[in-house]
Amino acid sequence: MEGQVPPASADTDDLSNDEPPPPPSEPLSSPRLSRPETYVIQIPKDQIYRVPPPENAQIAERFRNPKSSKEKKNRYLPCLLCMGITLLVVGLILGLTVLALYYFSLSLEAPEFSIVNVVVRKLKYSSSHGGKSSTYSYKVSLKAENKNSRTGIYYVSRGSSSSLSYGEKNIGIGKFPTLYQGENNSTNLGLVLYGSEGALPRQMAKSMKENKSHSPVWFGLKMNVPVKMYLLFVEIWRKEILVDCIVKVSTLGKGSQVISQACETKFKD
Repeated sequence: MEGQVPPASADTDDLSNDEPPPPPSEPLSSPRLSRPETYVIQIPKDQIYRVPPPENAQIAERFRNPKSSKEKKNRYLPCLLCMGITLLVVGLILGLTVLALYYFSLSLEAPEFSIVNVVVRKLKYSSSHGGKSSTYSYKVSLKAENKNSRTGIYYVSRGSSSSLSYGEKNIGIGKFPTLYQGENNSTNLGLVLYGSEGALPRQMAKSMKENKSHSPVWFGLKMNVPVKMYLLFVEIWRKEILVDCIVKVSTLGKGSQVISQACETKFKD
């Protein structure tokens, strides 16, 4: 039919549109391989992960200032030298003192003893059975002489022992008294010994009843006494002395006198 306008085609509509046509699609390409990547890690400088020991600073200071370390050594050297000389002198003085005391101790003399008198007394006491028993005590008067001109002697009772014998029989025991004896000194002392229960030997009993010297009696006295030797009130030596005496008395009654005696004193080894 005339007068009808034919419909516009699609191509015409597309061309009449202001938008440009889309670009042609690119062809597919093969996948690309990934390369290894490098990472950089930065650590702050103000972070301290290790503290050096203080000795390193001293060592470094020595290497930096070698003269200062030498000066310190030279400064302490006189002090060390004076200290060494002082110790040497003190050791020398002590050594000489010990040596002098040793040789001085070799020149010490043991005290000498002599018996002045012997007195026998009868003691009575009540026994455990209710009866009366008797025993005897012996008082020995001694004279001790210290002939050392510079040394005093201290006699110690503790640990001492004394015994009195008649013939081969021990008739009394006791202890030496404690006392101090100065240098060049003579001292009188009494030693008391006690016998065991029982009767006296016949000759001793006879001598006690007589007042004359018709029945002399022999005794033996032994003593073991610890002593300390003093020089200017300072103890320099301690030892034990052994005393062995034999004495003959006129009688054990009144008017008893020592007829003869012999005492020997020595230091115990």
